[in-house]
Amino acid sequence: PLLKFHTHLEHSFSSLLLFVMAAPASFVGVVPPPPPPRMRRMLMMLLVMVILTLTAASSSFSSVFVCVSGEELVSPGLSSSGVQQQQQQSSTTKMRHLHHRRNLMESSPSSSSSSRRTTTGTATSNPSSSSSSGGSIPGVAGYALQFADNYAAIPEFSNFPSTALTFETWVQSTDICSESTVLSYAVDPSEIKSHHKDESEFLLESRAYNNFVIFNLRELIACHDFVWMWKIPDTYVGPPDYWGGCRTFYGEKGGETLSSKVSQNYVDRTGAWHHLAVTWDAASNGTTSVYYDGLLAGYAVTGRTNPIPSGGTLIIGNDQDCLGGCFDESQALYAALDEVRIWNVARSQPEILASMRDVNSGITPEEDNSDKTSGAFRQGGIAPRYVYKHPNLIAYWKFDEPNDEQSNGAVWGHHSKAHDYSGNGNHLLLGAPPTLSKLERPVANSVFKLGDKPLGALDFHRRQYAINYDFQGMPEGDITIEFWAKTDAVTSSESPGTKLHKGATVMAPDSERYDEFISFSARSIGDSDVSNDEGYADVAYLDDAIVIEKYYKEFQDPNAWPGLLDNAEGIKSTIGAMSVHINANREGNGKANDHWIDFATDWIDNDWHHVLVSWRRSDGETRLYLDGKEQTAFWKSDFGKVSNANNLAETPDGSTIGAGTSRSSKGSLVLGKQQECHGGCFTSTYSLDGSLANVRFYDGAIRSEEVIQTLAKSITSLEEMHDTLSQKGLGLPPIAAVYEFSEENTHRDADTKEPDTVRDLGEHRNHLALGSTSANYVLSTVPLMRDGRIAPGPRAGAAGYALMLNDQQVALVSEFKGFPSKAITVEFWMSSTDRCREGVPFSYATGPWGGTAGSGAKHENDNSFLIFDYTNFGISVMEDEGHQDSLMIENFGDIFGMRSEAGSDWRSGVGATDGTFHHIAVTWESEAGATNLYIDGRLAWRVQRAKGASIPDGGTLVIGREQDCRGGCFDSARGATGLLDEDTATTDIHGIQDFYGIIEELRVWDRVLTQQELRANIQSDQGLFPDDDDRDRPDRSSRRSSSRRFGTFSNPGVNPKSPGLKAYYKFDEGEGYVARDATGNGNDIILTETPSWIVTDWKSLCGDGILQGAEECDDNNKDDGDGCDHLCRVESGWQCSKTSPSICFQGEGGNEEESPSSSTAPARGVEGESSSSTTAATTEGDSSWSTDATVRPPPRESSFRSSFFRGEGEEGGEEGVDSAPKPWYNSEKDRDQIIRTFREAEERINAEDGEGGHHHRHNHDHRRGGGILHAIGWTMVVVVSVLLISLLVMRRRTIVPWIRDDFMPWLGRGWSRATDLLPPALARRVGGGMSTSRRLSRNSARYQGLDDDFNMHGMGAEHEESILPLGGGGGGGG
Repeated sequence: PLLKFHTHLEHSFSSLLLFVMAAPASFVGVVPPPPPPRMRRMLMMLLVMVILTLTAASSSFSSVFVCVSGEELVSPGLSSSGVQQQQQQSSTTKMRHLHHRRNLMESSPSSSSSSRRTTTGTATSNPSSSSSSGGSIPGVAGYALQFADNYAAIPEFSNFPSTALTFETWVQSTDICSESTVLSYAVDPSEIKSHHKDESEFLLESRAYNNFVIFNLRELIACHDFVWMWKIPDTYVGPPDYWGGCRTFYGEKGGETLSSKVSQNYVDRTGAWHHLAVTWDAASNGTTSVYYDGLLAGYAVTGRTNPIPSGGTLIIGNDQDCLGGCFDESQALYAALDEVRIWNVARSQPEILASMRDVNSGITPEEDNSDKTSGAFRQGGIAPRYVYKHPNLIAYWKFDEPNDEQSNGAVWGHHSKAHDYSGNGNHLLLGAPPTLSKLERPVANSVFKLGDKPLGALDFHRRQYAINYDFQGMPEGDITIEFWAKTDAVTSSESPGTKLHKGATVMAPDSERYDEFISFSARSIGDSDVSNDEGYADVAYLDDAIVIEKYYKEFQDPNAWPGLLDNAEGIKSTIGAMSVHINANREGNGKANDHWIDFATDWIDNDWHHVLVSWRRSDGETRLYLDGKEQTAFWKSDFGKVSNANNLAETPDGSTIGAGTSRSSKGSLVLGKQQECHGGCFTSTYSLDGSLANVRFYDGAIRSEEVIQTLAKSITSLEEMHDTLSQKGLGLPPIAAVYEFSEENTHRDADTKEPDTVRDLGEHRNHLALGSTSANYVLSTVPLMRDGRIAPGPRAGAAGYALMLNDQQVALVSEFKGFPSKAITVEFWMSSTDRCREGVPFSYATGPWGGTAGSGAKHENDNSFLIFDYTNFGISVMEDEGHQDSLMIENFGDIFGMRSEAGSDWRSGVGATDGTFHHIAVTWESEAGATNLYIDGRLAWRVQRAKGASIPDGGTLVIGREQDCRGGCFDSARGATGLLDEDTATTDIHGIQDFYGIIEELRVWDRVLTQQELRANIQSDQGLFPDDDDRDRPDRSSRRSSSRRFGTFSNPGVNPKSPGLKAYYKFDEGEGYVARDATGNGNDIILTETPSWIVTDWKSLCGDGILQGAEECDDNNKDDGDGCDHLCRVESGWQCSKTSPSICFQGEGGNEEESPSSSTAPARGVEGESSSSTTAATTEGDSSWSTDATVRPPPRESSFRSSFFRGEGEEGGEEGVDSAPKPWYNSEKDRDQIIRTFREAEERINAEDGEGGHHHRHNHDHRRGGGILHAIGWTMVVVVSVLLISLLVMRRRTIVPWIRDDFMPWLGRGWSRATDLLPPALARRVGGGMSTSRRLSRNSARYQGLDDDFNMHGMGAEHEESILPLGGGGGGGG
């Protein structure tokens, strides 16, 4: 159609084109040749196409910088040059929080379909936002809940089934050592007393707390109204009980021996999902049936027909030994559950089979209108929740909260409860932080008084804690800790064990319980010289750097601990004793760091008590005061040497431990839990059920009796206490940290309104985050069906996949080419809940093929480079595993004085199997043999291995199994894949060494990476670098040649071409039997068995200050009311910049005097260590909350990305690391200028549009508008390009001659004329001599100086060949 333009329009464009061509040509005096008539049409068409293309492109690009959609403006002034550099995310563990990044569950290789939920059943988040931004998308099964010694609860289940029930769930477990409790329903003993009038109090309690239990996944039994789960041997007692143990009713030998199998094993070594169903029916004489994948697997006619009382406590994930508590970690559930349902009828097998795989459970879903706010959420683009109403369905937990209408499915979130999708309101509580309470006057302490300033207490209930992952300023030497505490009452009893009284309720026997008050983990301070440690570690991890606890176990056992209290004057029992650990780790390094001392406090009441502990470094003297009275020590371990009351009183060092030792000032502080790894690895046994008040740490040992007495007489603020002491002429040592639990010192979550942060009043601002251990949300791959077809599974995002390992898989590189010989770094991410096996992540063997024990070659160089036992890491290099000759010390302490003869650096004393993702790195260099273990970017262990050795090339690498001969002889249990070591689990000291869990992002380097490089890799793996900022990237020099940037949300990971990277396994294949080496070096991993590829759950981290993925804003906190809400969405009436972190402010009509959003990034940590991952939320009237650092607990949607990065600066000679989040602006003045720029631009837009005000519109609308402009613009570019090419092809007979005969000669003449304007010397090189001679004759005087200057600067004849002639010909050409 363009060729049929009107003639006058054609001539107009032709004239314009000629003018454009003639204007520059006239400058040099050359007139262009006129095009032929037909050529004018084509030139005119070309000009039209150019104009249209430029218009489209300018519209597209302008939408990137300035987007005006409706009335909102995104300022072009906020360029990428101002974006924050190298952000840090604090795991527990989201370490990938450390934090602490991915949480993963098994995925089918073919699970790539869309996951949007339909109205036929399940709810979902907006998948388009996740997929378009690089995030993963859950499948139809949504999410599951991963349990690992944690639980979910309903404290008062009002409508629990009474006379019949069915419990259904999908379960995934590889746990072989725990008696896993799936469900425990307990009632008050008074509720069942009428049915068991003649039973003793102890038996009645046991029966009440075991009212209905589903127990032991390895041999599942379900029991109602039993005292004992099993009783071996059992005896017949006649009706109504018949037998004492529940297991006796299952199988012929259920009451004779535990070795006989009586029911189904739900533990699957491959990690496959299985459906579990249990029915019980009182009308059928108490018949209990167990179904495995819909098939009857076991049953028992128990005769237990008493109704189940309502209003009891339901626990999923552990066994109750008292009402709502008294958990035992050996009975905890280590498994994932999904699609959990409770019915008030005993369902038949056909009913179970018909609904177990159906996405709707055979029920037509209805929209839930009970939530009044759901409409607002639907407007935000999130699908509503649906309910499944059935007259017999009592509760239905889908665990899909990350996708419901109260969440942003594209960002990580916190969820305090699992919704009941039956519509009955039986929501499962997943966890809640400690609560604030009012202080009460103690009964026993008559001199106690409260201060003038109202203070409160923090109440803990076993799974709750207060934590600071990156505590700074803990005294390295002398120290005093004081606090007030209240715990449960304890009394001795003739019944087995110990009775714990909780108010008016008597708690069941629980001899393994501990109350944990203070736990600080750090590391010892080494000198970086691994040759002078006499066989011990230069740097050791101290999980018990400071621990103060109370225990309830009676150790006065003549068989286990003979003579423990024989000479202990006035001490009759260890129940209620307190224990203090200083600079200790009892699991590693040959007990060289085993320092603890126990005091006979006899604390058995439930009153408030004042506790003060002081330790002096010079001599190790340790004192404990209870209510101002010094207590007597009766048991201790000092450098692994155990002493008891027989000799403590007779020796001058009776109360000394750890003399001369020290700990790093940086670490992790936890109240209410004991740490087994940095900031985590909690257990239910070592927890606090009680209250704390006024916790203080002093930099010095308080020895003044008068000061101690004064502190113990009143609970007052530190300010009031200073005044009191000053009046007496007394004082206190410098303060390290102070926690006073009052409302003004506590911040509350904007969403839940529960306390989430407690302020540290000390100078280091070590605020405590409040949280609780709870099950984690993970992507579910339960094999459901929809409309008769397999329902789609999760879809991978930018982070791709990971690999699940077990003993049914062998992942190996048979001949590794280029394995490092003199220096090496191995790093990877792992997640496991396995606490049974000593799993091996990395095994490299170089011995001969097919070695046998007879030839002596079986174990030759099978441990050339080995990282073993993920529960207690060890490292072997060229068969050097450290000093194992001190194994006696490891097991029994230094009872033979071996410490001075040989050390024990065999094990590190730290593991990583708490169910969260951890980054593990091991470095080794040959010259000194220095070997380092890093966990989540922190140095945990430094030892010497294989000094001067060289690792051979061409060996066999196996991931997840331990080789005792090259390529086989695995230390595995029977039934495992591959050639097994016949000594496994019998004579071998390690036992089973198979890796059970997930491994991700494994890299092998041929050099020792520094801590700074490791931490940069952690951030790259977590995608924490902004897309538009490449400052301080480890791969920045090589990334300029690539269009994709590494380490961003859309492209996580490091550059595979990084110098020194020998192998890189991303495990992103998602299908097949090969894991490719991304470096291109050809060291691909072969998977010998069917692999389990895992979709990496990949979401934005809301609140980390980095704008990425589907976030509309991220202002470095998760508070509402500051412009960017807790889901990282722009709030109504606000604007937020597209920067990291976002700056939010209110639009026109807001208060100009108001300070802008409190999104200031946290202050840098001391000595280069980050003190937090997020900033504490602002508290009205106190600006310190916006600048002081704190750390939040890990999100309950736990994943590789959600794990928290918690690194620290090196000590002992290695460079420090400064990775605290920094604001991209330099000052508040810059910040104010940015806001002014926003508002001035806004006013201009309003003035141009003639509008009087500004109305907010969500940023996803802008992105939608920008996307349309992009689409239109680039579509026109493509269309114009196609038309132009077509034109040139069709008119080539006209265009080509004109270009050849007319246009090119004209261009040549024009170039010659243009060279006349250049200096002579340069003109000779670029324009030829013909034009130069003419110009010199005309302007010789004018250019003479320039020619001289040109030659003076080295551009004379000697460089003639370096300048190419660009036109005018050479010599006499033209």
